[in-house]
Amino acid sequence: RVCVCTHYRVCVWPRACSLWTIGRLLTCDIARCSRFAHIAPVVLPALLRSSDAARRLKLVGQGTLKITADSIAFEREDGRAARWPLTVVKKYGDDIQLFSLEIGSISATGRGVFFFEMDQWKEAFAAVNNAMVTYSHQQTQDSRGFRR
Repeated sequence: RVCVCTHYRVCVWPRACSLWTIGRLLTCDIARCSRFAHIAPVVLPALLRSSDAARRLKLVGQGTLKITADSIAFEREDGRAARWPLTVVKKYGDDIQLFSLEIGSISATGRGVFFFEMDQWKEAFAAVNNAMVTYSHQQTQDSRGFRR
């Protein structure tokens, strides 16, 4: 698990963090968190609803949403698939039985908004949020190492 306290104000790995006050985390020891930076892929069944982008890519239908440490992918049951690196994700969100994803124009698939109807929408949102926070932490640590 990864410490995402700076975004949630609640740490999923409290032993890696410091300075709690009344249940709220004020700081996070990123160096200690980095050893927990591996995220197991999350695979969830989903129905991709019709949208301009989904129709253009011919992805509308039942399939599997896979969230990894560096990308989000959707694969239909017939094998058609699309993969988006976290760097092209502009926005993501959830609502009752709905997970949405907005992809930027620099993506190989082009820009678009995708709506995934699913029972585990909260898990999808948490997995993407966790991946984004982890990716952000890793980029911050990488950039610190190259400063002069």
